[in-house]
Amino acid sequence: MENLTVGELKKQIADLPSDMEITFGSSKHSKRPLIFYRFKMRGDDLLQIELNELEPDLYENDCELDHRISIGYLKEHLAHWSNSDRITFGSTIDAIAIIPQKPKVVFSFNLNQPDE
Repeated sequence: MENLTVGELKKQIADLPSDMEITFGSSKHSKRPLIFYRFKMRGDDLLQIELNELEPDLYENDCELDHRISIGYLKEHLAHWSNSDRITFGSTIDAIAIIPQKPKVVFSFNLNQPDE
């Protein structure tokens, strides 16, 4: 699915709960988690969802869970775009393209281990 549109993404997330968190997986090459950075307009009809890699040096006490956005946040942002607008994803630090595939719904536990 290299050519994703806003309309297609809206359909794919339409029935998901607004408070469901989104994870972007990890970089295939560096194995670091990918985290949301920002939405960026890259042309009249191109929305880029920019991602960063979670770098241990920059985010020493953080984890990927701390940087997730929700389905509601994504829906709210997509509402400002035309259904025919294209979506691309930003590159990782190593500048290797990120190609979207069909999203999967995943159930996960958000667990916390207290400091001793």
